Amino acid sequence: MNIFEEIIQLQRENKSAALVTVIKTRGSVPRESGSKMLVQADGTIHGTIGGGSVENMVINEALQVLKSGKAVTVKHDLFDEDGKDTGMVCGGNMEFFIEPVAAAEKIYIFGGGHIAFHLAGLAGMMEFNYLIIDDRKDFANKERFPGALECINN
Repeated sequence: MNIFEEIIQLQRENKSAALVTVIKTRGSVPRESGSKMLVQADGTIHGTIGGGSVENMVINEALQVLKSGKAVTVKHDLFDEDGKDTGMVCGGNMEFFIEPVAAAEKIYIFGGGHIAFHLAGLAGMMEFNYLIIDDRKDFANKERFPGALECINN
């Protein structure tokens, strides 16, 4: 599964992540510009931006982006004989763009009648998560709305 398919799957599961993209390199580095890695809130990664201590540092920075919700650009020195940044001695520099990938928005549909039925179909086609809320069990159920995240009828 590629990174973009992973993003779609995480959004369907209502999970957030951070997308890391290598945007600039110089010298000897483990991955080229355009390489991507997806970091989930639990630290699970998909893809790689090179491994080693630089990847661990970027994972931690991605987790901070998830908390703040704001994209950042970070640079790391991979010719770091003094051990002030990565501790790596590959001989180059890397710059990364880290952006939050929010969980899919939820649509709350109040009522399970004929208009809600068509609205839910439209929400599903647009890949929105939706909930159906109706006090009538005959109208708010998984048989009528199989794509609903939840059917509430209390």
